Amino acid sequence: MNSLVKKGYWITLMVSIVAALPLRAANIVWVSDVNNPFVGFSAAQPPGVFYSDQGFVSMLINAGHNVIRYNSADSQATLLTQAEINALNTNDLVIIARNTGSGSFQQGQGDQWNTAITVPLIDMSPFHARTGSNRLGWFAGAEGPDDIPTVLSAILTGNPATDAVIDYLFAGVEMNGTNTLRPYDEFLDRNTSQIAGAPAAGAIIYSTATYSREDGNAALATGNVIVGFPAGTAVRFGTNILGGYRMFFAAGSRESGTAPGNNVALYAGRETLSPAGENIFLRAVEVAIRNGVAPATDPLAPIGFTTQPAGATILQSFPVTFSVSVTGAAPRSLQWQRDVGDGINFTNIPGATTVFSASSIIITNVSLSDDGAKFRVEATNAQGTVLSSVAALTVTPDTNAPVALSTATLDGTTVAVCFNELLDNNPDTKTAEDNFNYTIDGVSGPLVNTATLRADGKSVLLSLAGPVGSTYTLTIINVRDRWSNGIVSVDIVGTNHALTTAAVGSLNPVGTNFSCNANTFEVTGGGLDLQNAADQFEFLYRSVDGDFDARVRVVSLVSSNAAQSLEATAKAILTARATADTGSPAVNIYSTAPYPADNAVLMTYRSTVGGGTTTNTPAFTQGGLPYWLRIKRAGNTFTTYRSPDGTTWTEMGNTTATSFGSSALVGLGALSRRNGRFGTATFSDFRILQAPNAPQLINSSYSSGNFSASFQTQSGFSYEVQFTTTLTPPSWNTLTTIPGDGTVKPFTDSAGGQSRFYRVIAR
Repeated sequence: MNSLVKKGYWITLMVSIVAALPLRAANIVWVSDVNNPFVGFSAAQPPGVFYSDQGFVSMLINAGHNVIRYNSADSQATLLTQAEINALNTNDLVIIARNTGSGSFQQGQGDQWNTAITVPLIDMSPFHARTGSNRLGWFAGAEGPDDIPTVLSAILTGNPATDAVIDYLFAGVEMNGTNTLRPYDEFLDRNTSQIAGAPAAGAIIYSTATYSREDGNAALATGNVIVGFPAGTAVRFGTNILGGYRMFFAAGSRESGTAPGNNVALYAGRETLSPAGENIFLRAVEVAIRNGVAPATDPLAPIGFTTQPAGATILQSFPVTFSVSVTGAAPRSLQWQRDVGDGINFTNIPGATTVFSASSIIITNVSLSDDGAKFRVEATNAQGTVLSSVAALTVTPDTNAPVALSTATLDGTTVAVCFNELLDNNPDTKTAEDNFNYTIDGVSGPLVNTATLRADGKSVLLSLAGPVGSTYTLTIINVRDRWSNGIVSVDIVGTNHALTTAAVGSLNPVGTNFSCNANTFEVTGGGLDLQNAADQFEFLYRSVDGDFDARVRVVSLVSSNAAQSLEATAKAILTARATADTGSPAVNIYSTAPYPADNAVLMTYRSTVGGGTTTNTPAFTQGGLPYWLRIKRAGNTFTTYRSPDGTTWTEMGNTTATSFGSSALVGLGALSRRNGRFGTATFSDFRILQAPNAPQLINSSYSSGNFSASFQTQSGFSYEVQFTTTLTPPSWNTLTTIPGDGTVKPFTDSAGGQSRFYRVIAR
């Protein structure tokens, strides 16, 4: 994404994505290994079965195409039969999916895919199409691994026929000049990969991508993403002559480096295209069906606006977007202009131009100097030039002080506070990081050691010299926003969750935990899995004695590292463990991220120290997040449940675990399923329900008409101290209510010489 530093513009193309519906329904054969161990032709989606690459098949079906599946033998020495070749050639298009092992595309069967298939064919895997006799040999080079979503570059050539295809492929997609504004793929598993080597002579490069290689072999690499090969092109070092039109379109996740056994059929080929990528892919299918020719358009169509830019009123410091779209024959030009301050005369905005059919301009951080600015687009093609309507920008100044939304502490010694907007980060003031601007329970300065503004710019972490109680009052003064609007003084009440954090196993990277309100938790962790004899995950927990009923709502599961790469089997976890050791006995129930990730709920358990992790129940497709998880203990029996709403519960499974003892560590966890990557799970409504222990009065004393005593409390319960002057019959009155936090709590009653009886009720 490029920016124009002078004025802070981002140039984009078209905010809304228009689906590329087929001009006619095509019969498509989808080639993949997902129906192993079977070979041959099958339905696109057998009832009750879900394949990892089904997203692509569903997309094609939803676009109006007819799709069947085909799985060939994996060995290159096992050739396609003539009957299979004939059957493949009766279709309009063959697509070889990423979810296909590459071994069968070597010489032997690979020669047949090149020469004997005469209908158009798209291959989506660089592992199939790479250099020479190793595979299909469409390129003079190998794949370049890339797991960071990538923008595409449209490679305009000046050849009218080629550029017509490129114009069609990228029509209706957000563009920045000749680049897509947003990546064409999404964050999942090890992502797509492209081919760095040049294609065979005679091929046409439609699109490339520039990216940082995942394996670190080069700081920056450029790979081929969409390439066309006309029928008759010589490939495999000239030994094969293509029997029909071919297209390489790099798409779909590759087998995960941490997936069990790197299983291609289970983990590769997930539909990881962004909305822009889906649009381009469906258009690429249309081009391939037509043997590399774009659908016909009117070469004399005049330029005209189908969407005009609309005026906007925006709060200072927020972004604003103006958009247009046009119709008309290529070649064309769309140029954004801004007035010189009089609303009449306009000048071109440098770099804010494109040859594609829709455009947007974004001011990322509007200032008061932008108030009243006017924008328009000059659109030109061979038939003439037209001007869009004028869009005016009104900027409203920010005159409101920041609002402190909530505060909480996980462990009693680090307090978080969240605000509604970006806070002052001026190095000369940094009011958000002045520890004397925060007072807890009336104690400032010495109690609050440091104040640190978090990366989001809207939350602050306070480190304390001593712990707070179960609740506390935070007073905030003089904290300003980015526009110097300051809080005079405000009090907010916070909750101490009284939880402990731990890194279970050797984490890469080590995780973090965060909460700034009474109901929401973020757990961020690296770690590979809950499996085998050792677990790796970030853990946030409370020690619980006896039976319990723990439940939580999983709100989201995302990647939070700079690369934004999320594995399909990253986990948001509710767990009960004997200890925080890596091989501890444990009962787990967890969710994975929504489709195209696994989108599943599964229960696992480890019965003995260092034993293997297993399950006695199949995974359940949860239908996306949020989703509820639950673990209930009764004696040595642990039962797990799932729920879409937190009300209707379905049992997942149960196990008897005798190695826990009387207590368990119950809490929340997250793991990324990939070394070097973070996964962040957001939870809400975490509750551990227990029958409270009967309170016992201790340390009782009487002096000068005052009675005092103490009792042990438990976290999560409220205690009502009651008294009566008679037991025949008793008439109980409330003396005080005390929140429990796991410590001994005292109370005092000025009885005034009366005889009184006392009791404590835990609720």
